[in-house]
Amino acid sequence: MIKKSTRYISFVISIVTFNIFLCSNAFAQDVDALANIFGKLPEISGAEISPDGTKIALLQNYQGNKILVTKSLVDASIPQNGIPYPGGSIDWVEWKDNENILVGVSFDDVVNLSSFNEYIFNVDARLSKLVYMRWDGENPVNPMPPVDRKLQPQFQANVVDFLKDDPDNILVQIDVDKQNERGVQQINITRNAKRFKKILRGRDVIQSWKADSNHVVRFGSGTKNNYGQMKVRNLAYYRK
Repeated sequence: MIKKSTRYISFVISIVTFNIFLCSNAFAQDVDALANIFGKLPEISGAEISPDGTKIALLQNYQGNKILVTKSLVDASIPQNGIPYPGGSIDWVEWKDNENILVGVSFDDVVNLSSFNEYIFNVDARLSKLVYMRWDGENPVNPMPPVDRKLQPQFQANVVDFLKDDPDNILVQIDVDKQNERGVQQINITRNAKRFKKILRGRDVIQSWKADSNHVVRFGSGTKNNYGQMKVRNLAYYRK
C-alpha cells in the first residue's frame, strides 16, 4: 500500500512538474514575443507641443541617429514630416512660435588646429550648431552670425534663453571674442543677422550660464584645472 501511494504521488508530481514546464515555456514565448514587439516600436524622446497646442515635434531614433518628426494634432489629413540631418543627429527641438522651430544638431567633422601650432594637423571633433526652420522642415537656415576667427566655435547650439516673449531673438552661450571663453550673446534668428549683441563677456572658468525668469543672465558655473596640479576646482559666479 505504501509503495502504491508512493508511485501515485510520484506520478502526480511528474504531471504537475510537466504542466509547470509547459506554462513556463509558454510564458517565456510570450515574453519573447512581447520583447520583439517592443523592440520594433520607434524610440522617441524630447516631445514638444507648439504654443497653440495644434502641432507636436519629437525626436525619433532612425538607423542610429535621431531625426525630427513633426505632425499636426488637429488635422489628420496633413502627413507627418520626417526631418533628418544628413551626417549627424538632431539633439533637441524647441518651438519658437506656432509655425517655426529651433533645433540643435551635432555632427562629426575634422578641425584644423594649425593656428595653435607651427605644425599643421587635423583632429576629429564633435561639433554642434543651430538650425531655424518652419515646422514642416522647409526653409532651414543657420541663424548664427559669422565669427571673425579662423578656428570657429565648436559648440554653437547652447541656448541660454529662448526668449519666448520675443519672436526674433534668443540668447546663446558661445565663445565669440576669444577661444574657449564662452559668454552670452543675443542673436536675431529671423533676419540673417550679421553680428552678435553681447550680453555678457566670456570667462575661461565658466562653462555654463543660466538666466532667470525675467531673461536676465544671473548665474554661471564651471571648473578650473590648474596646470601642473592634479586638482580641478568647481567655480560659480553670480551676477547681481
